[in-house]
Amino acid sequence: MREVEKMIQQRDRYKEQFQEATEVLANYIKELQKIRKYFMDIASENSREGKSEKAMALQAMRYKKLEDDNSRLRSLLKTQLENSENLRVETQHTIEALREEFDVLVKELISFRNKERENKAHPEGSKEEGSDDLAEKSVKKASSSQAKIKRSIPKLKL
Repeated sequence: MREVEKMIQQRDRYKEQFQEATEVLANYIKELQKIRKYFMDIASENSREGKSEKAMALQAMRYKKLEDDNSRLRSLLKTQLENSENLRVETQHTIEALREEFDVLVKELISFRNKERENKAHPEGSKEEGSDDLAEKSVKKASSSQAKIKRSIPKLKL
């Protein structure tokens, strides 16, 4: 039974290799057709102008180099765009996490403030003077900071 599974896996690998080889061969044939067409165009143009085969070959090599450079640059651009998108998504997740964390902190401060008010209404416990003011200032500051953050960082749409 294991031998059959191994043979199936090997067959699948061979199919993948065959597909890759077919794609490479198709690209190679397209490239050869482009070069042939270019040579034919140059040959007809140069025969009218009286240029030598060496000049035609040199021009064809330059053309090929430019095409290769263009393809490499397109590949690099595609990679840069993918990296940029990944960075944007990562930044969006970070912003959302920071917003959630900030909301939790504001809720904790409000809870702290409410407890301080309860302690003020029922002064049976010991507390320090001015802790209510500190709590109120902290909550106000946190609320204003939260509003500023929400205004300055608009939500990014994925």
